[in-house]
Amino acid sequence: MRENRGIIELSAMQEKPLEIEKIGDASGATVLRLRGPLLLGNFFPLQTMVRSDNSNLLIIDVADMPYIDSAGIGCLVGAHVSRENSGRKLVLVGANDRLLTSLKVTRVDQLFILAPDVQAALAQVSGG
Repeated sequence: MRENRGIIELSAMQEKPLEIEKIGDASGATVLRLRGPLLLGNFFPLQTMVRSDNSNLLIIDVADMPYIDSAGIGCLVGAHVSRENSGRKLVLVGANDRLLTSLKVTRVDQLFILAPDVQAALAQVSGG
């Protein structure tokens, strides 16, 4: 934030887009790799992709997601609930300390299966 003659300029995370890369996996899982913040102004494409995914396992790679707001957390919680209700799994991979803290503060951290990377997520879910 910068103030100049009574004008406040914000260089907010909301100016940064969310990029979503969809990657298929040999195991039949879908991986969505997020790059950028997950915010009120940009979570709808992710929500649409999650809803349209029919795989038994959806892995959301958040390693390149620097920030999340309450709407973004709500989007992830909604994805978890939707998949759980249909007997499918969701795993978050690569969560940084900032994201983990946000999930803990909002008391939703225990909803999620967390893994350090995609390979660990696949192993964890398959019981290996």
